Amino acid sequence: MSKPQALKCPGCGSPLRLEDWDTAAGIIKCSFCRAISTLPGSQPGGATTDRTSFHPRAEIPLPPRIQVNFDGTTTVITRRWFTPLVYLMIFFCVAWDSFLIFWYGLSLRIHPPWIFFVFPLAHVAVGIGLTYTTLATLVNRTVIEAGRGRLRITHAPLPWRGNAEFATHEITQLFCKETITRNKQGPSWNYEVWVNFQTGQPRKLASLGASMEAALFIEQSLEKALGIQDRPVPGEVSRG
Repeated sequence: MSKPQALKCPGCGSPLRLEDWDTAAGIIKCSFCRAISTLPGSQPGGATTDRTSFHPRAEIPLPPRIQVNFDGTTTVITRRWFTPLVYLMIFFCVAWDSFLIFWYGLSLRIHPPWIFFVFPLAHVAVGIGLTYTTLATLVNRTVIEAGRGRLRITHAPLPWRGNAEFATHEITQLFCKETITRNKQGPSWNYEVWVNFQTGQPRKLASLGASMEAALFIEQSLEKALGIQDRPVPGEVSRG
């Protein structure tokens, strides 16, 4: 009789552990590389053949920096971008921009070759981007409005990409995804709220940084506002 063999991740080859299995969502997520694969016997839409295995998520309490208001017809979710990390960003921007100002001020006085003006242009672009992002983190808010047949998301007061509006009758499900970025400092996690449509083409609604609780809270709040029943979706944040 042959010995049972341990299942391995198709991405990195590491042994899969019991906590990697998410029977409710119909997926397996490797603890080592975070690769996601389909659970054997799963059905389209993420449900397994054992429908009794699905349990709705517990209700997430109100996270910091989020406000929810309901005026009788529309649910409005407001999230501040501010985080203490912005103080480090301010210090970095001041140092970066001060060096560029010194460089160009000196160049204008000594009249060097043109390459002295062209060489730092990439650094100028980075400085502008970092400074704008820092200012947005200080003052911006994301506002999500659900009601009267529309789901609208806006970022203000400083303009930012990602503003959108959808008809609620086209929305079939909301869910949260986990994305991982790896660099020299190690992996970092980001949590996003996504929307599924009748067309079958999902779209990201909002990025919530490292706050899984904020992403799940917004998902649950919008599901309540739109009358959508929570259901498992392949690739969503684990329900374990």
